[in-house]
Amino acid sequence: MSGHSLPAEYQGAWCEVKTADNELIAVGRVKTIMPKYMIISDNGYKMPETEPGTLVKINVFKPGKEIMVCIGNVYISEDSGLSIVNIISLVNNEKRSFFRVATNIKTTAVYRTSPKEIYPSETGITVLDMSLNGLKFKSEAEIAENTVIGIKLDLKNKKSLMLSCEVVRVIGEKSEGSLKYGCRIIDSEEDRTDDICMFLFDRLREFIKNNMF
Repeated sequence: MSGHSLPAEYQGAWCEVKTADNELIAVGRVKTIMPKYMIISDNGYKMPETEPGTLVKINVFKPGKEIMVCIGNVYISEDSGLSIVNIISLVNNEKRSFFRVATNIKTTAVYRTSPKEIYPSETGITVLDMSLNGLKFKSEAEIAENTVIGIKLDLKNKKSLMLSCEVVRVIGEKSEGSLKYGCRIIDSEEDRTDDICMFLFDRLREFIKNNMF
């Protein structure tokens, strides 16, 4: 383990709060960072009630910055936010991936089938799950590892964006005419990342709501 609290530049960053057993408790933003505590709020949404003293793990994500993971104890739990104390940042080999939420989004992806191709190809895909730093999709197309693809997402406010991703692995064998792919999100534009986070966190809030009882 190394260091206490978080660097000040992570104030305002997106984050998710999980139990020691990796169960999702809440999502939101890091509102305040102080030497001995931090406050996490959810921009007007009600935060789930969490027992004071509960050991939690916080995954913190900010565009252009290293993903930070820390542990701490809940000190105050209110509708407006969580106060976390006894904060310790975890080193790389103690980190865990972000919580993945199941989806069934039918959309399109564009990519070049080889570096020599001038014009990109387009194929239909189904996004099966998403997290803040990656996603899984299936497609009938065969796409090589390390291929950079653009995935179209239609957001709640009727805004569309093209999400840049890199295929990092092909999952399993071809089944029922489809292959599954694991991708990491490589988009680094902060405004676009905010849109992605809001899109995903709406689904995470639904997951929390449906699994609270």
